[in-house]
Amino acid sequence: MFSSSVGEAKPHERLSPKSPLGRETGVLVGLEWKLSVALSVRVMMKANLWNRAAHCCANRFLLAALAGLLAGGCHDGDSGPASAKGQEEEIVLHYLLPAAQVPGATPAAHHRSGGDSDGTSDPTNIVYDEARAREHVRWVLSGECIDGRANYLILTPEGPIKFHGGLAEAYLGTAFNAEDLTSFLQRRLDGKTVQREFHIKDPDLVASYRKRRTQNSERLEERLSLSPWDRDTVAVIYLLSKGRYAAARPLFSEMTHDQSKPVRYSAVLALGRIAPAAPEAAGHLARLLSDPELKYEAARALARGGDVGANALVRAMDHSDEAVRNLAMFALIEAGGDAGTKALLAALQHQDPSVRLSSVAVVLNMQSRGKDVSGDTIIKALADLLKDENVQTRRSAAISLLNLGPAAARAIPALRVAAKDPYPSVRRYATKAIRAIEGAPIEAR
Repeated sequence: MFSSSVGEAKPHERLSPKSPLGRETGVLVGLEWKLSVALSVRVMMKANLWNRAAHCCANRFLLAALAGLLAGGCHDGDSGPASAKGQEEEIVLHYLLPAAQVPGATPAAHHRSGGDSDGTSDPTNIVYDEARAREHVRWVLSGECIDGRANYLILTPEGPIKFHGGLAEAYLGTAFNAEDLTSFLQRRLDGKTVQREFHIKDPDLVASYRKRRTQNSERLEERLSLSPWDRDTVAVIYLLSKGRYAAARPLFSEMTHDQSKPVRYSAVLALGRIAPAAPEAAGHLARLLSDPELKYEAARALARGGDVGANALVRAMDHSDEAVRNLAMFALIEAGGDAGTKALLAALQHQDPSVRLSSVAVVLNMQSRGKDVSGDTIIKALADLLKDENVQTRRSAAISLLNLGPAAARAIPALRVAAKDPYPSVRRYATKAIRAIEGAPIEAR
C-alpha cells in the first residue's frame, strides 16, 4: 500500500493502460481473421511489450515485475493519496511493511556491508526505517537503469551456487546464504504487516520530487508505489530463481498470490526460471494460464522453462478453453528454436479448427516480421490446410504459400486443386501463389 504527497500535490491517479495493437507489414495477410485470431495477436504483442521496454537495462526481471503496476496501478488495497499538510516541504509516504523487525538488526546500510561472519549479506537484517525510506526515494528519483552484470554466490546445504546476473540486484550484496534469502520471503508470507508513514524532509529530495512530478507525475507515482520492501522482495526472488534454487519453489508458488502485483509477476517468472530444476513449477504455471491477471506472464515463464515448460504448453494446446489453447500456442512459437517449430507444426495440424486458423495467422505474422517459416514440414502442413473446412483458413494458407514464393514449390499440386476452390478469394490467392512459385509475373488484384 502506498500514497505520497508534497505541498499541495495533485491526487494520485491510477493508470488506464491501453492494449497494444499489432500491425502487419511487408507481405500479404489474411483479410478476415476472426476475433479469436486478433486477440491471439494481441496476446503475443503484450508478451513482448516488456522485452522491448527493457532495452536499456540488463535486468529485465524487475521491469517485468513492474509491468504489474502498468497493468493495474498501485498495489491492491491502495488507500488513496495522503493528505498534504499545508505548505510543508516534505514528501509523505505510506507503505505496507513488516510488522516486526529482526532483533538486533542494524540500519539499511547493513545489507550492503556483508556484516555476517561468513562474509555474506543477510536481507532479513534490513530495517525499514526512515533512513531506508529516504534511500528508496533517492533511488526512485534518480530514475537510474542499472546496466551490467555481476557475479553472485548463494551458499546452500548442497553446496555453493555461482551464477552471473543483472547488476541491478547487487545493492543487496553479491554473496548470500540460501537460508537467509528464503527466510526473508517466508517472513513476508507470514502476513504480519503494518502500514507506516514516513516524512521525507531532505531539501534536495523534495526539490527533485517536485521537478520530476511536473515532468511525468504518473511515471513517478508508479515507481514510488513499489515500496522498499517490495523492491527487496523482487530482488530476492530474482536471485533465488536465477540460481535455480529448487527448494524455493513452494515459496514462489505461494507468492503468486501476494498483495503486490510486482511481487506476483516476479514469482511467476521465477517459477519459469526454476522449472528445469523443479518440474512441479511447470504444473503451477500451467494452472495460471487460466488466471485473468497472470496468464500472459505464466505463458512467457513456461516458454522459458526448458523442455519441462514446453511440454506443459503443448499439453495446454488441448485445454478446454480456446483462449488458453491460443495463448499456449503463441507462447511456444515465440519461444523459437526446435520447441517453437514443433509447436507451430502441431498447431497447424491441430484437431480444433480455431487453433488451425490461429496458427496460420501466426505464420502470416512471422512472415511480416521477416522470420523464416520455409521448412518442409511447415510447407506441407500449409498445403494440407488448403483443404481445410474453414474458408478463412484455406485462404490464409494460400496467402502464406504466396509469400514463400519458390520455396513453396512442393505445394504446387495442392495449390492447383485450391485454384478450383468454390470460393473466389481462395482461387485467386492459390493462382497467385502458383505464379509466384513458378516465377511468372503476378497480376494486380
